[in-house]
Amino acid sequence: MKYGRVSRALHAIGDDHRRVLELAYGDVGAAVTECSLRPGDRWKAIAPMTNAITEHVPKGGRKALAKLHANKPLDERRRDTSCGPVAVHLTQHLLTKTMPSEIERATVAKVRDEATTLLREAETAFAGALQAETKWLGEDDRVGA
Repeated sequence: MKYGRVSRALHAIGDDHRRVLELAYGDVGAAVTECSLRPGDRWKAIAPMTNAITEHVPKGGRKALAKLHANKPLDERRRDTSCGPVAVHLTQHLLTKTMPSEIERATVAKVRDEATTLLREAETAFAGALQAETKWLGEDDRVGA
């Protein structure tokens, strides 16, 4: 019953919030947080989804990114780190650079803020949906769930 409530709550929050949570708390999130040793870095998993990073994609990359967005399903667009969007590669480059320029540091700060906001919004939406799901069930139904 517990898993059913979580599943229904995830369904209720919509695709964008569900994708954010999947990336942040799934395999990608585990990889960027080094298996939860650095949970504060969870925002890096969803950094490629931010507008701030796509604004800094080079012109040639923007055409490739637009073409990719048109031809690939949502899952592949936002998750494929081996050959996926230019934004993913740019994010990886910026976040792993040892000597970033002033502009790159500003971009990373903007991306961090946007990604953190996306994550907090998704977590809040999920908490609200889970609470609504729990209220919908009677007290007796929740015992032992």
